Amino acid sequence: MWKTLLKNYRNQYPNLVHMVSVLQLIPVSNAIGERGFSTMGRVKTDDRNRLEDPNLDNQMRISLDGPSPEEFSSKSAADLFFASERRPNTHAQTA
Repeated sequence: MWKTLLKNYRNQYPNLVHMVSVLQLIPVSNAIGERGFSTMGRVKTDDRNRLEDPNLDNQMRISLDGPSPEEFSSKSAADLFFASERRPNTHAQTA
């Protein structure tokens, strides 16, 4: 129905067609937002309450979009880590 309206009445009712186009972008549920808050609750625990925003963002992205534990290759990750340039440890404690 909406395809027909958008296709056949674009010139006759431009404002209506634009409004329908915009309304089609509104999600029908808030599941994506709820999933994000649920993920944040799993990632930012009482033990990790000092995570700064960049680290929290990275860990949430991995949790939401990363491979499943079954698909994750620790060998590939380790190879990539050891092949990268080493950064100095700026958080090392001095005695």
